[in-house]
Amino acid sequence: MTLELSYQEELESFSQKVCMRYTYSMERYLIRVEQRVGSSKFSVQWCRDAAIAKAIADVTRCLSNAGLTAKAISEVLDTLPQDLISSIGERLKLVA
Repeated sequence: MTLELSYQEELESFSQKVCMRYTYSMERYLIRVEQRVGSSKFSVQWCRDAAIAKAIADVTRCLSNAGLTAKAISEVLDTLPQDLISSIGERLKLVA
């Protein structure tokens, strides 16, 4: 499901149309936020998969810096919910 929101941004010397696009999964999770300013193309402002992958990479890095072995880190990552793991697919394999 996609929701688009448009508004007119008033600046000192001109105004421009800003369009925001919010994409949701069938489970009602926010998946992506995109923005278009004026007549430009939409650009991704936030992506759920990228945010999850970054969070997992950050946790992995912290655990590694704390001295945990790769096996111990893998065991921690295995405790993540299955739908979370499958949503980021190959990115998780690259982090682990």
